[in-house]
Amino acid sequence: MKVWYKTTVSESSLLEGDRFDCSVMQTQFCCKEMEEAWRDFVCFDDGWSGTARISIRNHRYDDYDHLPISFCPWCKEPCEAIESARVRQIPKKVKREVETTVYDYVELPVEQPKNEVDEEDAE
Repeated sequence: MKVWYKTTVSESSLLEGDRFDCSVMQTQFCCKEMEEAWRDFVCFDDGWSGTARISIRNHRYDDYDHLPISFCPWCKEPCEAIESARVRQIPKKVKREVETTVYDYVELPVEQPKNEVDEEDAE
C-alpha cells in the first residue's frame, strides 16, 4: 500500500519549518482487504513525532493508540507513506463587509384587561 500526502508547514517564526498539517492526497491499495480496512481501523497517522506512517488504530477506553505497520497484514506488501507536496501557510489579509441583521418593529394590538367591576358597583 502507498499513501501520498501533502505537508503544510507553519508560517510562524517561532515554529519555522514545523509541520502544521498533513493530509492524504492519494492512496494505492495493495489488496481488497486493505481497501476495506482503510479508515475503519487502518489509517494515515501524521505522526507528530516527526514521521508520517500508515497505522492500525488500537482503541482503548476513550483514546486511540496508533500502531505503525510496515507491511500489509493480509498480503505482506510494504506500506509506504510518501510526501508528494510541501506547502507553506501564509496569512492573507482579506477585507470583507460584515452582514448584519436589522430589525423593523411593527406595533401589535394590545388587549386591554377587562374591568370586572361593574359600573353600578363603582358608584
